[in-house]
Amino acid sequence: MINQKEKAKRLAATRTANNMSQQDLAMRLSELTRRTEPLSIPTISSWETGRRAPSRDMLNALAKLY
Repeated sequence: MINQKEKAKRLAATRTANNMSQQDLAMRLSELTRRTEPLSIPTISSWETGRRAPSRDMLNALAKLY
């Protein structure tokens, strides 16, 4: 099983491989999940540095997006 730091690196690598900025990803995930409040860039950053982990709903949205 991979650790949180490796998951964070993979999230960042997948985003950049898909030519998206953190802002692009935040907007797309907000649209996919129909959030009333959009995701923030610091939230995406915290996922990609391993400080926080995305919720199960956000993981599902990431899977649909990629």
